[in-house]
Amino acid sequence: MDVVFRKTVCRAVVSWLARRGWDADVLAACASDLVQALSDTQLVTGIAVLVAGMIGLARADAAGPMTVYHFTIVTDLAWFSSNAHLLALLVLRSRGISAKERPRGRRSWAVRLPVALRVGLMLVLAGLLLYATWVTGFECWYYELSCPAKCTTKYPKCGEPRTWMIVNFVLILYSYPLHMIGLSVTARRLWLRHRDRFLGQPGAGHLCAIRDLVSLAQAVVFWAWNVLASELFATIELIAWFIMGCYWVFQDRQLGHDEMTGEEASAEDKLGFGQLVPIVLLLLPLLGLAESYAEHTEEKKLENECHCDGCEWHAFS
Repeated sequence: MDVVFRKTVCRAVVSWLARRGWDADVLAACASDLVQALSDTQLVTGIAVLVAGMIGLARADAAGPMTVYHFTIVTDLAWFSSNAHLLALLVLRSRGISAKERPRGRRSWAVRLPVALRVGLMLVLAGLLLYATWVTGFECWYYELSCPAKCTTKYPKCGEPRTWMIVNFVLILYSYPLHMIGLSVTARRLWLRHRDRFLGQPGAGHLCAIRDLVSLAQAVVFWAWNVLASELFATIELIAWFIMGCYWVFQDRQLGHDEMTGEEASAEDKLGFGQLVPIVLLLLPLLGLAESYAEHTEEKKLENECHCDGCEWHAFS
């Protein structure tokens, strides 16, 4: 699936860019730098949003606890961060599979430490998402938006909220372990080396699979895994969840505003410090993208102009 997509779509895009004077390698390197920065930002942002939501969920003082509506919005925003981070990991993994970027031999702790930190933060985010999803499984969750969210935790999980709770559980428990394993070069090598023991390799000897139930099951697992583990399927899946998340956050916001008074709704729409700061911070990725483009463009220009082995540039680079 991935090979066919790269041949039919990716090569066509690269050719289209080349005809218009764009260097696809430079653009890919710039996009990779931008995605790397956004990946870590989204991971930390998702944890921060959920921690703030958990504090609001547990609060029961005179300031008032967090309502079902506001906890729903917090959960929606956390899902945005989660999906963006998983998509970024997919991009970085597909960009870093070349032999040049995967050094052989034992890697030092200086190289392993960032991976260990990311895996640890992903475990924290996955745990917080699981708990937030469990809270939203209350049977009347979508009909009690103005009630304190903390009060719903003691009631049973039923109906449509429980169905979505189960779906989200499956998604988290399926996606996060795969992406965490994908961060480790050693884990990927071990899996690629020994996966045939679990999945098998359907070939000429499997033509009689109908007569052999074990061979048939092995063939089904093999082809199902090749679909589920493909980059194309993972990209389509995460983009689909992102689109659904956009729809749900606007839908949940509209449901909450329907139960508010005019003053409450207008107060929530005001741009304050907490809204203006994130909007202004959106300029940072644009600045990073411009700097990355300038850097990679200069490197490409020097690479094309300089053909000697001992020039000044190589001596000081």
